[in-house]
Amino acid sequence: NLLQSMRDQLFAHIQRLPFSWHMRNQTGDIIQRCTSDVEGVRNFIAEQMVELLSTTFLIAVYMIAMFAMNVKISLFVFAFIPVIVGYSLVFYKRISKGYQKADEAEGELSSTVQENITGVRVVRAFGRERFEKDKFNKQNDLFSDLWVRLGHVMGVNWGIGDLLSGIQVLTIIAAGIVFVVDGAITEGEYLAFVAYNSMLVWPTRSLGRLLSELSKT
Repeated sequence: NLLQSMRDQLFAHIQRLPFSWHMRNQTGDIIQRCTSDVEGVRNFIAEQMVELLSTTFLIAVYMIAMFAMNVKISLFVFAFIPVIVGYSLVFYKRISKGYQKADEAEGELSSTVQENITGVRVVRAFGRERFEKDKFNKQNDLFSDLWVRLGHVMGVNWGIGDLLSGIQVLTIIAAGIVFVVDGAITEGEYLAFVAYNSMLVWPTRSLGRLLSELSKT
């Protein structure tokens, strides 16, 4: 399957790398590249890419249907999409750096575990248990702290994104009422626009979420 093929190719590539590369990279970090990082790439290809295409398709279908009904009010809807996506791109860069730091910290943590397990006899022979335990705890605290910070950034990201989506819905409701009063659209068209816009909110938010998820790969 895809996951097996990627791991086989990656492992074969690592085997061909010069000795100097292996000296510069820790064993735990290399192991992580062959396991969790490969899984992340598989998730992107098998799940996130498909979801990205389906989300883009849904947004296009809803927008075409809305523009076919009324161009002016559809422009109000369309105006929010670049704002939400652009905002997600700004957070994408910040989240991407956070994931990179967390990934590097996880590699160092894995290396510490691997070195202690393989060299347990040396650690015990020199009475280094306390030192190695403190070293592991320090790296584990750093790793956990990075993920907590990343969680806070993601929380702010989703909170502001939901706020923008809420403002979009309220704007369309208010604009639709004005158009109905002016006779630009009928009550039936107004209800259809509100329904289409409600269906459009989740794909638009999903597009922003996917950009955040892509920062992991």
